[in-house]
Amino acid sequence: MIICSKCAKENQDHYKFCLGCGAELPRDSAPKAFSPQTPPHGVKAASASAIASAPVAAPSAPAAVAAPAAPAASAGSSGAVPAVAAANKSPCPQCGHMNGPGNLFCGSCGFRLTPGSPSAVAAAAAPVPAAAGSAP
Repeated sequence: MIICSKCAKENQDHYKFCLGCGAELPRDSAPKAFSPQTPPHGVKAASASAIASAPVAAPSAPAAVAAPAAPAASAGSSGAVPAVAAANKSPCPQCGHMNGPGNLFCGSCGFRLTPGSPSAVAAAAAPVPAAAGSAP
């Protein structure tokens, strides 16, 4: 996480501009060095020699592809959760980067995201499904 020096908002490491105030975020002069992560508890770490000497399986013929499953009809299914999360994000009008609903500035290009921006207007104008059985 990168902390903005102007407004103290936490921003993800890949953002170039602060989501809270739009200020350019500080960058390290050199990229971070790779450090292998600690394996989960109870899993032994593999040594470099074991990884290098591991046999590589030859590619086999692709397995038969099953027909795609039909979309879930229930709104309470776990498949609806990612769609809702994606629906809350909107693209930046300038660069197309997907930004969260609380972002005031684009995390990629720093463009000021206003409530009147085309992406916000499109999200607000999206039709809300009517409840079944309701009369007009």
